[in-house]
Formats: sequence, structure tokens, C-alpha cells
Amino acid sequence: MKPNFTLNQRFVDHLIQAILIFASVFLAFWMNEYRISKSEEQETNEALESILSETENNLQILERWTPYHLELVKKSNSLTERQIDSIGNFDLGFIIESEKGIFREVLTNDAWNYLNQSNIKVEIEKKLLIAKIYEQQKYVENALKDILEFLKERETFRDSFAKENFMIFGKLIAELYGQEIAMIDSYKRAIQELNSKK
Repeated sequence: MKPNFTLNQRFVDHLIQAILIFASVFLAFWMNEYRISKSEEQETNEALESILSETENNLQILERWTPYHLELVKKSNSLTERQIDSIGNFDLGFIIESEKGIFREVLTNDAWNYLNQSNIKVEIEKKLLIAKIYEQQKYVENALKDILEFLKERETFRDSFAKENFMIFGKLIAELYGQEIAMIDSYKRAIQELNSKK
């Protein structure tokens, strides 16, 4: 004998309501996750675009300044002992164009700082590439800092150190130029890789 199993209408209504509530809650969670995922994806793309833009801007800065720094290296190397002796003091006016100074633009790392401070998820390969670029950029910044610090030292104002000061300046500006050339190459490779991974 089969058991007599019947569902009354009220139970069916409650069951349907429960299923609809469950489905709507599940859909709401899914929609929220989807929205968060899309927002994170957009934020990541914007951060990577900022990195790319900043890298291109820094490259342009170095491409503007590197020929001038090469000129300073050549002028510094071409000074003879006789010329230095006749100058009598460490006067950069014989090497540097006063209206240009040494470096009047700033390499930035704002996009890199933003990428590190926020919860942006970037593929490890891209993040390592970006980190390498900004780490190498520090060498250029440090080479420039070394020149500026050297120019503030008291010994640069002593006539008796003129010869040594010209030699030191020549080495420092050559180091800056060398770091810039290496950095330009690295910027170009990074830009190419970042563009190819879009």
C-alpha cells in the first residue's frame, strides 16, 4: 500500500517563496561580487595605464636631457690642466649653460606609489617588471643627487681644489649620463612589454 502524501497549497506557497528569497539573495551576492570584480579590474587597468604614462613621460624627460649631459661630459673631459690653471677656481660656467643648469625636470614615481599603496591586484610578472624599472630609476636619481650634493660642499669654493673639483664633476656627470643611457633602454623595453601585455 502506497503512503498518501499530499502537499497543501499553503506549504507550496511557502516553499516557492523560500526558493525565490534564496535565489534573490544568491543573485544579489553574485551581482555584488561581479560589481567588485569589475571595479577591481577597472582600477587595475587605470593603474597600469598610469604606470605606462609615467614611464613614457620619464623616458621623454631623459631623452631631452641626456644629449645635454653628454655635452657636459665632453666639455668636462676637454678641459686641459692649463685651462683649469688659468681659470683658477672651480667655475662651472666653463661647462654648464647657466640657463639650463644641470637638470630642471623631475622623474616621477607617483603611479608606482599609488600601485603599492592601494589594493590593486596586478599579475606578479607585470609587478616585477614595474618594480625593476622604478628601482633602476633610483640610480639615475642618486647620480643626480650626488652631483647636487657635491656642488654644495665647501671644497668646491676653494681655489686650491679647482683641478680636483673639475675632475670629480667630470666623473659625476659621466656617471649620471651612463645611468640615463641605461635607463632610457630599460624604459623602452618596459613600455614595449607593458603594451604587449594589455
